[in-house]
Amino acid sequence: IQTTLGQAYTNNVLKKIANYLSKKCSLNLDIYRMDCDKFLVVSKNTDNDEDARKIAIKLISMVSNFTNDDITTNLTVSSGIVRNPDHGKNATKLINHVYSALHEAQKDSVSNIGIFVSENSIMRKDEIKMNEEIISLLLETKDHMTI
Repeated sequence: IQTTLGQAYTNNVLKKIANYLSKKCSLNLDIYRMDCDKFLVVSKNTDNDEDARKIAIKLISMVSNFTNDDITTNLTVSSGIVRNPDHGKNATKLINHVYSALHEAQKDSVSNIGIFVSENSIMRKDEIKMNEEIISLLLETKDHMTI
């Protein structure tokens, strides 16, 4: 939507989605805005891949058709999933691995869900550097919302 409707509109949509999820979502989640149009959603009560997939499906369906300023926008949402401690024992590894899972999901199609698989975990150095910078900023600001 950024290409067609501009950055200001896109940022407004992302803020409204965050507010919408915080008010309408009955799941116990923490949501962090990462970069551009990416959010990190943390569920502390997810024991397996299927439970995580169900949460991702619910979130995708909640925001796929979003109305802002009388404009209905069809959003494509992809999701990368990791589980702690199965896919990493610290925040840096988990975030790197969730970006890897997201990348795999986006390669297959739009509005897809990717679960981290260790064979797909090779990342380029610039991606790792970017993820480390995001983690650093998150730790500095500690701004997030709880759903």
